Amino acid sequence: MAAMSKFMSLSSLILVAIGVSLAAAAVLFTIPANPLIWQVATWTLVAGLVGLLVLVLVSGYVLARDRAARTRWRIATFLFGLACLVTVALGSF
Repeated sequence: MAAMSKFMSLSSLILVAIGVSLAAAAVLFTIPANPLIWQVATWTLVAGLVGLLVLVLVSGYVLARDRAARTRWRIATFLFGLACLVTVALGSF
């Protein structure tokens, strides 16, 4: 049970959300002609980014509230997820 809770940590989920978003973006750029694939990849990208936003907000809250949670790994994944969201936000302007 402890191994499962360690695997399902916020840091791991942030990395999974980033991976899903990157995979969906890669599909959007490689197969733009098929409308069905375009729609599925677009909604997958949106879901991945919304999930990433929620996870980054929760992770930031946990890091701010719990001093013991401030490890290098958690801070690094929080900053990496935040950097991905900032990149997407700046790219949308």
